[in-house]
Amino acid sequence: MTNRFVRRRTLLSVWPACLLVTCVLCYSFVPSVRASAPAGFRVADPGKKAFGKTYGEWASDWWDWVLQFPADINPLLDETGGSCDLGDQGSVWFLAGNFGGTTVRECSAPAGKAFFFPVFNVISFAPEFGNTVEEIRADANGDIEGDPDPIISCEIDGVLVDDVFAYRAQTPPGGFLLTTVTLFEAFGLEAGPRDPAISDGYWLMVEGLGPGEHEIQILATVLDPRPGNRPPLFDLDVTYFLTLGGPE
Repeated sequence: MTNRFVRRRTLLSVWPACLLVTCVLCYSFVPSVRASAPAGFRVADPGKKAFGKTYGEWASDWWDWVLQFPADINPLLDETGGSCDLGDQGSVWFLAGNFGGTTVRECSAPAGKAFFFPVFNVISFAPEFGNTVEEIRADANGDIEGDPDPIISCEIDGVLVDDVFAYRAQTPPGGFLLTTVTLFEAFGLEAGPRDPAISDGYWLMVEGLGPGEHEIQILATVLDPRPGNRPPLFDLDVTYFLTLGGPE
């Protein structure tokens, strides 16, 4: 059977593992000594609404957020953290991954914000990956489930989040409309809306980070599901050093 990741890579040859935008924040960089905020955070229950929306609804919003920006300022391609506050407003800020390799970002935000981000995620949409909601959802599900043993984890201020696999969330039935997808132009695809779109993956809504310095580290490695030595299809690491100030 044709490998789903290879098929996607053929379609979007410059996007590693297609539209898998994993946020991998791994401890592979040791900065100068920084003052740390006291440990204390919570991850919102994926089975309940957080800030008025389900995880699946927040995931749809995250994709609309990240794909609206052109390549030169897009948070996915940000090497320093300078774009981390683009479009962020309200109670929830989004953090982005990258398209492979190691990225270290420094980001400042007001205290009291929650942070929503993917650990391992994928998006499928019409017409590139199917025409019906059922076809597109099957495509997205297949990419998430292609590797039966992905390595994913998240550590926040030195504390490992329990069982990240419990935080899987999908777009609600019917899919959603991707509105402004400016980033596509950088990869040879036509910009413009995509409908329907389906997101699937593992996401975290982190609350309760107090004023001060914080570090979010996530690891995700996905292996080729085909028989054999199963080399990594992608292996990403990104570290966010967050400085949270006083109230807005």
